[in-house]
Amino acid sequence: MKSIEQFCGQKNGYSRSITLRNRLIPVGKTEENLQKANMLEADFERAKAYAEVKNLIDDFHRSLIEDVLSNAKLDWKKLYVQFDLYQSEKDKLKKTKQKKDLQSVQGAMRKAIVKKFKDDERFSKLFKKDLLSDLLPSIIKNDESGTITDKNEALKVFKGFATYFSGFHQNRENLYSDEAKATAISNRIVNENFPKFHANVKVFEYLQKNFPKIISDTEESLKEFLNGKKLSEIFSPENFNAVLCQSGIDFYNTVIGGISDENKKQKIQGLNEKINLASQQLPPEEKSKLKKKMTVLYKQILSDKKTASFIPVGFEKSEEVYKSIKQFKEEYFDKAYKLIEKTFSAPDYDLSEIFVPAKELTAFSLAIFGNWSILNDGLFLLEKDKAKNELTEKQVENLHKEISKKDYSLADLQIAYERWANENGVQSDKTVKSYFTLSELRANEKTKKKEPIDIIEKIRIAYENIDFENIENLQAEKDAATPIKNFLDEVQCLFHHLKLVDYRGEEQKDSAFYSKFDEILIPLSEIIPLYNKVRNFVTKKPGEVKKIKLNFECPTLANGWDLNKESSNDAIILRNDGKYFLGIFNPENKPKFSNDSICKNQEEPHYEKMIYKLLPGPNKMLPKVFFSTKGQETFLPPKDLLLGYEQGKHKKGETFDKSFMYKLIDWFKYAIDQHEDWKNFNFQFSPTESYEDMSGFYKEVELQGYKITFQNISENYIDSLVDSGKLYLFQIYNKDFAEKADGKKNLHTLYWENLFSPENLKDICLKLNGEAELFYRPASENLKIIKHEKDSILVNRTTTDGETIRDEIYQEIYKFKNPAKQEKGFKLSDEAKSLLDSGKVVLKKARFEITKDKHFLQNTYLFHCPITMNFKAPEITGKKFNERVLEYLRNNPDVKIIGLDRGERHLIYLSLINQNGEIELQKTLNIVEQIRGDKENPVSVNYQEKLVQKEGDRDKARKNWQTIGNIKELKEGYLSNIVHEIAKLMVEQNAIVVMEDLNFGFKRGRFAVERQVYQKFENMLIEKLNYFAFKDRTATEPGGILNAYQLTDKSANVSDVGKQCGWIFYIPASYTSKIDPKTGFANLFNTKGLTNVEKKKEFFAKFDSIRYDSKEDCFVFNVNYSKLGDNADFRKNWEIYTHGERIVYSKKENKTFSVNPTENLKKAFDGQFAQSGIEWKNKENLIDLIENICAEKSNAKFFDELLRSFTTTLQMRNSVPNTEEDYLISPVKAADGTFFDSRNEIAKGKDSSGKWISKFPVDADANGAYHIALKGLYLLQNNFNLNEKGYIENISNADWFKFVQKKEYLK
Repeated sequence: MKSIEQFCGQKNGYSRSITLRNRLIPVGKTEENLQKANMLEADFERAKAYAEVKNLIDDFHRSLIEDVLSNAKLDWKKLYVQFDLYQSEKDKLKKTKQKKDLQSVQGAMRKAIVKKFKDDERFSKLFKKDLLSDLLPSIIKNDESGTITDKNEALKVFKGFATYFSGFHQNRENLYSDEAKATAISNRIVNENFPKFHANVKVFEYLQKNFPKIISDTEESLKEFLNGKKLSEIFSPENFNAVLCQSGIDFYNTVIGGISDENKKQKIQGLNEKINLASQQLPPEEKSKLKKKMTVLYKQILSDKKTASFIPVGFEKSEEVYKSIKQFKEEYFDKAYKLIEKTFSAPDYDLSEIFVPAKELTAFSLAIFGNWSILNDGLFLLEKDKAKNELTEKQVENLHKEISKKDYSLADLQIAYERWANENGVQSDKTVKSYFTLSELRANEKTKKKEPIDIIEKIRIAYENIDFENIENLQAEKDAATPIKNFLDEVQCLFHHLKLVDYRGEEQKDSAFYSKFDEILIPLSEIIPLYNKVRNFVTKKPGEVKKIKLNFECPTLANGWDLNKESSNDAIILRNDGKYFLGIFNPENKPKFSNDSICKNQEEPHYEKMIYKLLPGPNKMLPKVFFSTKGQETFLPPKDLLLGYEQGKHKKGETFDKSFMYKLIDWFKYAIDQHEDWKNFNFQFSPTESYEDMSGFYKEVELQGYKITFQNISENYIDSLVDSGKLYLFQIYNKDFAEKADGKKNLHTLYWENLFSPENLKDICLKLNGEAELFYRPASENLKIIKHEKDSILVNRTTTDGETIRDEIYQEIYKFKNPAKQEKGFKLSDEAKSLLDSGKVVLKKARFEITKDKHFLQNTYLFHCPITMNFKAPEITGKKFNERVLEYLRNNPDVKIIGLDRGERHLIYLSLINQNGEIELQKTLNIVEQIRGDKENPVSVNYQEKLVQKEGDRDKARKNWQTIGNIKELKEGYLSNIVHEIAKLMVEQNAIVVMEDLNFGFKRGRFAVERQVYQKFENMLIEKLNYFAFKDRTATEPGGILNAYQLTDKSANVSDVGKQCGWIFYIPASYTSKIDPKTGFANLFNTKGLTNVEKKKEFFAKFDSIRYDSKEDCFVFNVNYSKLGDNADFRKNWEIYTHGERIVYSKKENKTFSVNPTENLKKAFDGQFAQSGIEWKNKENLIDLIENICAEKSNAKFFDELLRSFTTTLQMRNSVPNTEEDYLISPVKAADGTFFDSRNEIAKGKDSSGKWISKFPVDADANGAYHIALKGLYLLQNNFNLNEKGYIENISNADWFKFVQKKEYLK
């Protein structure tokens, strides 16, 4: 048996739940009876009222938050003192400790706040049915304002339907979390508002001491508003309790900002304006004394969730979009812009008190310095400078992690930039202060060079380009939304630019800046909901209609299937002749299934009715049934048993009594056998003494307490129930249940059918769950009807060789083949004619009328039904699952390795190797084999070509929301195909998968698949391998529907998995792409700082020799890496030949061209030594000659060429964009005396099955996949690089080079 087959079935895996989605087709008079009874009216009412009641619930949350917080009295002294200690500490090590202490106090205060809520008697009802039945009706009844009494009608339609809001409740529960999460009330108070409050107290103390008149003036100005309160009271540390709730925050912020007159003619000045006025009266040299300002507090959570009134829940018409854009610009953007002008026009802020949060560091680096990594690299260099010894690889990795988690001031970042510039020999001509110019570095469309762009000017131009006079249909007219999108993009760009310094931490901040900054962000933040809702409206698919949840007047509709609960849940399942049906009871006139309805004669037409029996939650259900008052009367449990149970003798802990537990289990076994229903499960229990605790027994009951049988019910009886309106009958339908359906069935169809198969019911693997849902999707009224008539000619958009036909050419061919569709004067273009004549176009006659998007043109019922797969699995997950995989893989020579790499030319490249490091298969996953048309012959589809064609160029795609949406769909289709192909290959080849660890932070080059899409691919692969079954295998054979492979850990997300997820391993991709597959040589030379003649000369002086090899007609650089500083190379000594040509790119000319390093060096040496007559070709070591050349400007040309030719020689990957030219060439001779050149490997061609003959990589992307696979081989041969705690460590570069250069695996 292959190792991989030991991961089939449920004995060693875990259970997994999914939802099966099907349509429901009304049978017989069902639709007619539904209409007569107006059965769906209440469901439509609930759908309409849902948003209104959600708002009412939020109103209640706001009321509760205000009520609880306004009465909260907490002691904030400890937190205030801890803030003082943290902010005053200068020593970095001590400050780190202070931060931990501060975080501990913050955590305690968050818990104290949450406790205040939990102590309120209303809190226990907040997420239960009591909210709708008790809390909300009471606030409506007691509402004196009259603002919410109209919600009573909306609330009434949800009587008994509290479960409607369970998803919404889960979301709102986050408000009351005690974790440091942005959505939590406690976080808003402790982590966001307290730092501001603390800073304001410090400003006030300073004013009180130095400028008391400002305080007295403010008190006079706000006399009426303050109503006797003193500012010294408001800005005292003890007053923080007063600003926990929104009303307190409003009062506090008004004191700071003042009061605007309703007519906007006059404003009562607040504290900040009084500070401004006082500052203006100071002489210039003293103005800095009044630099600090008060900062307003953030609104309380949920009070900040009220979207601007001009942004609807969802746009319905284009006119609404135009109107909202205009309102946003005039009422929100213009207000923010006035503040921006004041705040950013003459910035004179303390750069050490303005911070970039950790999550924004790379974005700030890109926006200000033009490259995401500059600041990370600079900060790393600064830390490296402090180290006394050379850093180990592990220390380097940890240092990068630390940097990525820290917040930095602008002053810190300026120093980091200058350190980076110095290291790289670049003039430090940029500054963090350019943040305040509100400009960003963006690539010029023509020159491709990065230039500073004025964001505000871009917004102004974009807004002017929107034609508000001529409103276009934003959904129907192509590119109509582009001007609006451009404007919203630019405003969003400004918002994100500003947020680069949106710091909410504990450091002391520049109050002069941040006091205005928050006022700017608040109105601008409306761009986020506005942008999302406009985009959703524009990209809404024609005919897309929101579905409505159906309950058929039963609050627990299809909540469970148990026979005893049928009349409560009003739903049954039937089958007849291979078709499945859902029956819904009429709540006013429910059907009865008595003995008279049972069909005695097997030959008589009948339905099979599912009889579902379940013993749910045995740990609660057994005591509930047997020990209740009624249970005690019926089953007569012994009194000592009841007493022992009450005392908890059966539970693990101090009172645990194993002999009592055995007695209890034996009695439960007896009682189950007496139970009218449960005895029919025919339980087969283990010996009582084998149970270690009660959970083992309860688990056994749970796994055996599920049973499905079928009862024959007369077809005539079912028909009569349907006709009379007692039963609403629907066929459960998808295309596999169509009359003439052929071909392989969908996996979800197979899951559904196997729920009821004899094999499954004999040994349950798939379990039917309750909590099914029904929906209704009304027919679309806006969809344009497109029909293909019967006998018309259909044209496939993909040619026989997998190429995609461009849309305009496709339309031409379609009209040519269907003359009725031609316009007057139609003529076939030469390109379309040539393609038709080639015979590559797939044409087919329509056998019947085909309507595009037909399902959107009909009223549709939908059925969502959850099931559990591997129901009896022992739940081996997490570390246990991964360890089990490692145990099977360890010392197993049959295991192979699949390496996957994101390529530059290929979306994803695959390389399959064995444990001798030999390539058995290498292929691009650009091309996917798909079954089309006749469903027998696969068609090769080139997805990369499809994507390139869909995108056109990236800029065009960026301007059009619809294009972006189409590309996204195409990518998802592509990923689904390759995920299946990889999973299938894993099983066939008994192979692990190794791929790039995106969390490791190693970035390289440009990719055909961007990071987010690759991450989605990884998640899809993990999910696929959670339960991987083949459609064409019998249900119980390995890989069948009831015996599926489980090769990854349960529902893991790639961002959480670490270095392993079952059979998938993640490695850092460093030195996997540009590395010689024959020798393991990689370019580890650091030539960045070689900025002058002297440094270049010193660099080459460290080489052992440079010579000209006349036999090879090459220059040879003999190098010992050890002499050039510490690096991870294993072999150290290398002879580097200037063999072959390289392709280089000229930024200046914006094109590529070939260079020959050997010829260029010959010219350089000839030019340098021509006058002296030195025969340099005959010299054994040219370094002697080079040492005699003076390091002066006159010789700069020679050293420039020497370095340029050397670095060009080291360039292994060579490619010309948009051509087939892309090869890898090594400058190092292999043991066989050859230089690796991928063009030689391609020249060997493919075998009859289409596989590459070469056992070496055939191009650069193949090389990346091959070396990623080799890193997987390293793991297999080195005990998975486990540390002492049993976790997989990253492969160090030193270990990697040793492995790939020694190549012991070849032996």
